[in-house]
Amino acid sequence: LRRMERAEVSQFLTDADGRVILEAARAISEIPIAQALPALAALQPDFGKLTADQRPALARRILSANYRLGDAASAARLAGIAGNANIPVAARAEALDLLAEWAKPSGRDRITGLWRPLPTRDAKLAAAAAKPVLAAALRTGAPPVRLAAVKAVAQLDVADMNSVLFELVSDTKANTGVRVGALNRLAALRDAQLAAALDIAAKDKAEPLRVAATTLRAKTTKGSAVAPLLAVIATGSVGEKQNAIAMIGGLPGAEADGVIASLVPELAGGTLAPELSLEVIEAGEKRADTNVKAGLDKFKAQRRADDLLWSYRMTLAGGNVASGRKIFLERVEASCARCHKVGPEGGEVGPVLDGIAAKQTREYLLESLVAPNAKIAPGFESLMVVLKDGRNFAGVTKPGGDDEVVINSPEDGVMKFKKAEVARIQKGQSAMPDTMIHVLSKRDIRDLVEFLASLK
Repeated sequence: LRRMERAEVSQFLTDADGRVILEAARAISEIPIAQALPALAALQPDFGKLTADQRPALARRILSANYRLGDAASAARLAGIAGNANIPVAARAEALDLLAEWAKPSGRDRITGLWRPLPTRDAKLAAAAAKPVLAAALRTGAPPVRLAAVKAVAQLDVADMNSVLFELVSDTKANTGVRVGALNRLAALRDAQLAAALDIAAKDKAEPLRVAATTLRAKTTKGSAVAPLLAVIATGSVGEKQNAIAMIGGLPGAEADGVIASLVPELAGGTLAPELSLEVIEAGEKRADTNVKAGLDKFKAQRRADDLLWSYRMTLAGGNVASGRKIFLERVEASCARCHKVGPEGGEVGPVLDGIAAKQTREYLLESLVAPNAKIAPGFESLMVVLKDGRNFAGVTKPGGDDEVVINSPEDGVMKFKKAEVARIQKGQSAMPDTMIHVLSKRDIRDLVEFLASLK
């Protein structure tokens, strides 16, 4: 590939079978081979002839090649991929994401993760390429494509899409996240149809859409923003009430102080709905009002010295299952799925969590997240195995033969050692990291508890 001319690379990629094409694409992307990048960017493989494993891997490298080249032809190719129904949905959505981020590209390579910075580029170039395919993507695309299209419309400031966005807000069959994104875009533009869109959203069955409508109205309504939020606290769903309290907590003035001051005594007296505790505490801590501060002090005075979970008890109720699942599976800093399995997804270093909610309380689940060394599940004790040659390995103990020691390491998988090779074995702390409270917010922890509590 290094010795080939561009035309030769193009011909090679066109003629090769799927496995060879993918290996060549990996070499061009990862080594990298800069002179072959244009040929990879222009490649139009028949995805129907590729295996299920080959399709996404090759598609991502073609997308990345176009993104890195950053010229008008590359932007047009990304738009063509986004609009091609014969290309996998994930690739179409990623093509739109790349166009949305065109002007200010990340310095980190999307394939290798290495630092390979790109210059800033003209957003107008990406907008011009994307515009012809955005309306169809918004109207008929799969949910990931629609979500990416809404993002592209907003970040590229593409005009003439407002009527389509209004259609999305009105479409009760569309993905809720797509509808929320469309509503936020109409609000950002102060579109003439915004009032009608807010009315539709405020009455919708989807809680996130109602929450978005409440938030936007509080920000745009003339006069008191507190009164409509109070009405939501009185009659809304849990999510709407949480959002309304958080909104009031950020509003200036005595009226907002009064609302929070009225809620804090309920917190201290134990009469506040547990699902709202976190919002009331966070809202109260933002206020300078003496009544609010006095109420919070009264609540904090109830703390017992032996209660390890005191600072996190407000996360026991009120979380969002969908958000918690996303944190579990996707948040790299939490790495839950690296060690724990739910259904077919995840690792097996730690306990499988299917059915955990039928066996354990929410308090146990919370303690496992914020104080993992308080109780360690039987059979999942951590060991440090030190070999006679000085090497050492850590992992969760597993059953083995009479003459061996077996551990399951998050980094290296199942490892077996002959007892004759082992200098000593040290018991460690829980394999569950004690860093969750540093990498996740209390709202994240609440969502994660809610997700785990749904695994019955």
